[in-house]
Amino acid sequence: MANTFTNTRSSIGKFYISIIMALLMGILEVLMYDYHMGSISVMYYLFLGLLLCTFSYLYREQMYIYDKDYLNEMIEHHSMALLTSESILEKTESERVKRLAENIISTQRSEIEYMGKLLNTIS
Repeated sequence: MANTFTNTRSSIGKFYISIIMALLMGILEVLMYDYHMGSISVMYYLFLGLLLCTFSYLYREQMYIYDKDYLNEMIEHHSMALLTSESILEKTESERVKRLAENIISTQRSEIEYMGKLLNTIS
């Protein structure tokens, strides 16, 4: 999720998270099948569990994630902060929350711009 389409980025980290989510859905699918059929699919659980552990480890250790992927992930992360801060500005009545959201918007925009420039130098 990002505040603009241009801040939506692809990265290896996002790939890892997508695979983890798919594996969790696969495990749930096997659980539902086993419950319905009254069986236990040990081999599926072992295989899916092994893959889940592997991709969790890869993401946790940030394996194969270098400068370009890091910057792409951070641009999208900061963009999410912009999206939520812009949204809360329209809703809140609290002056403290407004000041915080405005501060987040100004700092995150400048950081996104800086990271975009950095990304252009290493591409």
